[in-house]
Amino acid sequence: MQPSQPANFVYLYSAPDFAAPLITNPYITADPTRANNWANKAVTGQRFVRVARQGDWDGIFFGGQIAWLHNPGYANTAPAQGLMVTPRPGLESIPVYGRAYPEAAAYPADVAPQALTPIYTMPAGQSYAVADLVGASYYWAPQYAVTPEAAPHTTIADETGYYRIFFNHRFAFVRASDVVVSTERPTR
Repeated sequence: MQPSQPANFVYLYSAPDFAAPLITNPYITADPTRANNWANKAVTGQRFVRVARQGDWDGIFFGGQIAWLHNPGYANTAPAQGLMVTPRPGLESIPVYGRAYPEAAAYPADVAPQALTPIYTMPAGQSYAVADLVGASYYWAPQYAVTPEAAPHTTIADETGYYRIFFNHRFAFVRASDVVVSTERPTR
């Protein structure tokens, strides 16, 4: 047996118990007990909203669900503050995107609008930490060039705002018009 080794992640469980299953992600089907399945791990440097504490366990919103991490004496976390977003009142859920593209009307006639398909949903009542507010944009370059200036290209943008959030194992985007922004306060 190998001695304990340092790591930059904590496992996330479906309940505050080591016997509970690890959380799952519909897009990642690798064995959840394997280290290479990063869908059930919170990594150093990420920020999440804690919603519950039971004994030495913290419950956080993670990818549209509540995930539990073992956190004895708060050894695996640090308090943080900043902005967080929650779906606007009256919405059952909101779409979560993998990119922040402009609306179709912003594209010139010679550039096909990029589809903006949700990859997840954020249920009502859940909150996620904000990384930053970004504008919608798409860089279109039909030819490869060694330097961007050497090839014809267009940057398409509009006034659509998105919040880049810590959603699960990755950054994701939600439309600013879909959320309410509030201040996250450190707690212990």
